[in-house]
Amino acid sequence: MPVLFSGGAMKVKILQWHAVASWTWDAQDETCGICRMAFDGCCPDCKFPGDDCPLIWGACNHSFHLHCILKWNNIQVNEHNNTRDEKEDIKPSRIPALKLKIGSWEKKSTSDGETRVEAKFYYLKKQIVWEILDTALNKKRKIEIKFDDISGIKAFSQKGEASSTLIVQVKQAPLLWIEKEPEPMKHTIWMQETDDFTHGQVATNMIHELEFEEGQLEKHYDKLMRFDSRLHSISQNPTNISIHSERTQLAAVEEFLMNDQQQGDIDVGDEDATFLSFANELPDL
Repeated sequence: MPVLFSGGAMKVKILQWHAVASWTWDAQDETCGICRMAFDGCCPDCKFPGDDCPLIWGACNHSFHLHCILKWNNIQVNEHNNTRDEKEDIKPSRIPALKLKIGSWEKKSTSDGETRVEAKFYYLKKQIVWEILDTALNKKRKIEIKFDDISGIKAFSQKGEASSTLIVQVKQAPLLWIEKEPEPMKHTIWMQETDDFTHGQVATNMIHELEFEEGQLEKHYDKLMRFDSRLHSISQNPTNISIHSERTQLAAVEEFLMNDQQQGDIDVGDEDATFLSFANELPDL
C-alpha cells in the first residue's frame, strides 16, 4: 500500500488489515473513506491541505488520510483490548479449598495433594461447582449448583483463624457428577453419578460449607457478587440461611441486626465472627 506525500512516495507495511468502509464506494468520489473529507480540502487531523496530507491507498481501492486510518486503527485496538478484558473478567474462578462440609459428610484437601477440593464459579453458565479430586480413585467428582437454586449465600472469617468460610444454601439437592475414564491431555468428560458419594447427605442437607485459606476467597466472591445481582441481594440478608452451626447462625443474625452503615469488617463480639464486606456497593449491570 503506497503512502503518497507531496514530492514523493513511500511504502508502509500493514501487519493486519480490516475493512473500514462497508458502503458502496464511488471511485470518482475523491474523499477519505473515514472522514469523508475531499482530498483537495483540509485534513481534519493534520490541518494540511490534501496535497500536503499523507494519503494511503487500500487494497480495497479505497483511499484514506493517513491520520484517519491510524486514528481508526487505534480505536479498533482499544476496543479489542477492552473486549479481551471483558473476556478475562468472565473467565471461571477456581479457588482451592481446605474443606467441604455437607451435613455429616466432609472432604478435606490433604497436604500431599492426594485429595484436593476446589470451588469453581462459572459466570456464563451461572453455576457453582464443588470439585473433588481423589487420586486413590483416579477420578474427579463434582457437585453442581445452579445460581437459581441458591437461596442463601454468605462469606465470613473467624478471628484468630487464618481462613475464610463460604456458606451456600440450596433450594434442592444438586446434581452429582463423576469423571469418565480420564485420558491424558484430553478435556474431562463427565457423567451423572448414580452412587451418592456424600452417603445421602447432599439429598437431605441444604447447607454447604467450605473453608479456604485466608486471601483465597475474597476477590472471587466479590466478583461473583458484582456479576449476579440476585446473589448479591440475598447475600445482604444472612437470615436467608437456615440454622446450620450455632456459631455461624448467631453471627449471621447479629450482623444483620447491626448498623448497615458501618463499613469494613463487622465485629459481632463474643461469637468471634467477622463477616467479610466484599461487595457493599454493587455497580449497575
